[in-house]
Amino acid sequence: NEGKLQNYKIIVQYLAMFNLIKFWANVWGRIIMQVNNRFQDFQIPLAQTAKLLPNFLSP
Repeated sequence: NEGKLQNYKIIVQYLAMFNLIKFWANVWGRIIMQVNNRFQDFQIPLAQTAKLLPNFLSP
């Protein structure tokens, strides 16, 4: 019976770990989406800057 309890504890630990990983994956997913949205706002200015940079850098 002791062995069953030990197995149960291990399963509970794994479930807790899985939920924690799922939680953090969710959080990071949201952060990345936010950053991605911000980045899309900046993409046009970045592209324009990238086009202009060679003109500034060339002697």
